[in-house]
Amino acid sequence: MMSTRWILLMALAVAAVACAPTVAPGAAPAAEEGPGSIRASRTLVVIGGRSPENLAAKPVRNVSGAGNPRGTLRALNAGLALNDDRESPRPYLAEALPAVNTDTWRILADGRMETTYRLRPNLTWHDGAPLSAADFVFAWRVYATSELGQGASPPLNLMEEVLAPDDRTVVFRWRQTYADAGGLQAADFPPLPRHILESGFASIATASDAFVAHGYWLGDYVGLGPFRLTRFEAGTFLEGAAFEGHALGLPKASAIRFVYHTDPNTVLANLLADEAHVALDNSFDLQQAIILDQRWSPRGVVLRNPVGVRHANVQMRPDIATPRALLDVRVRRALAYSTDRQSLVDGITEGLGAIADTLVLPTVEYFPTVDRGLTRYPYDPRRAEQLFNDAGFTRGADGFYVSPSEGRFNPEIAVAQGARNDTEVQIMVDGLRRVGIDASIRVIPRPQVTEPWVFAHFQSVLIGSHNRAFLPPLDRLRASEIARPETRGRGSNYSGFTHPEMERLILAYETTLERPERHQRLAQMMKLVSEEAPILPLYYNLEFFAHVANLGGPQITVSSDSATWNIHEWHWTQ
Repeated sequence: MMSTRWILLMALAVAAVACAPTVAPGAAPAAEEGPGSIRASRTLVVIGGRSPENLAAKPVRNVSGAGNPRGTLRALNAGLALNDDRESPRPYLAEALPAVNTDTWRILADGRMETTYRLRPNLTWHDGAPLSAADFVFAWRVYATSELGQGASPPLNLMEEVLAPDDRTVVFRWRQTYADAGGLQAADFPPLPRHILESGFASIATASDAFVAHGYWLGDYVGLGPFRLTRFEAGTFLEGAAFEGHALGLPKASAIRFVYHTDPNTVLANLLADEAHVALDNSFDLQQAIILDQRWSPRGVVLRNPVGVRHANVQMRPDIATPRALLDVRVRRALAYSTDRQSLVDGITEGLGAIADTLVLPTVEYFPTVDRGLTRYPYDPRRAEQLFNDAGFTRGADGFYVSPSEGRFNPEIAVAQGARNDTEVQIMVDGLRRVGIDASIRVIPRPQVTEPWVFAHFQSVLIGSHNRAFLPPLDRLRASEIARPETRGRGSNYSGFTHPEMERLILAYETTLERPERHQRLAQMMKLVSEEAPILPLYYNLEFFAHVANLGGPQITVSSDSATWNIHEWHWTQ
């Protein structure tokens, strides 16, 4: 059942939009009125938390980690579909989306499937070259190449082939039914420009690293999004101009500039000094949001998007797990009972968040179905002690759990560097130590978060976020997403969790088109996670999004991925 705290959180989120201050004509602050000011230039200045390492919507080798530059990637890229603020797909490069039981979405007798997209007419890349259905066929050749390590993940691993019957028709043939085949986003399967990349791709089998290092992916990038790249200084800033050929029309902002700061206090200072119009992508935290509420109004607005679930991934690879007792479900459950999640809520969200018992948001339509079947782990040190005793651990003279065969239970709690993350891991470790778990802290430096294997080779526990929590975290659960040499260390199943029943449920979920049946499969998945405890839900977290009051368009969204979905519509109200 949804908690009173969560209802309050949602009410505050809605109020942030409904009560957003407006600035009367002529009332802009003096700092924005001069001929050299950012307002006079009409360049939309956006602060992001991390500079992109690759400008493609779907890099040929994935990057991840805190401060993921989603806003930048959205500004430069476009896909066949575009998810809106509720994560519902809308046509983008396509004229319309495939519909089940029509010629555009056919279920074949042998269980395979075919979806057809018709491109809008006269679409071009940012450099003026025509977009063709053949660019999607070329993208299929690239992303399906095993040397690049992308082909094992959905939707690519479910595709049989991609065809281009003519310049404007893209046909996807699927190995099985796949419910999301009718709304492919830029991050799922974007086209790639043949006229730029095809010649360099010919030697991919022997020179994949050279292809990945091609200048196209950074300073020479050419995309299809609302803004075309004009300048990029890696690690510092990126500039773009409104793209006249944009599929949804000319963006309302004539130019955009992204600047990147990893220090949230620097972000705060820039906003208060009128050096930027927008801050997003985890560039600032609750402490800065509170100060902005006090000192920035009515010039600016802070939106609080309740979009994700903070969780703890427990290492389950036998060759890595330290202590090895983590492979025992009783120990994982004891760890869950030992975690004071309310302290995390209070310390990180000032009490505005809520404890999470599962990995999906309480606001989604299927949450009651999921909620009914969960195994819950309220903070209960006595129950934790019983489970530790069952697993062979007792309290030593110093109060910490120890086992004759395992030694001291001393898990390392890892988290990616960040002001909020550093506080979070300290709260969690302090709480664990109070109940007899000799936990320690490992902070992963920001420069390392994009390196292969980093999120796979943690010893014990890795704290992270599921930021698309309106959907189940399938990539955290499926075996194909475990980092392996053949994926070059890429993979989102950080815990290394494998379970045949989970694989069956994921397949059933992805191949079922009827919503009620899909929801039942989803509920069974979340039930299994709660029983096996490879991932421990901690709390529902907030993502903060700040913008000047005279910028129209930014809104509350159900996912951090969609925070900038309508950036082409952002406009000055005066």
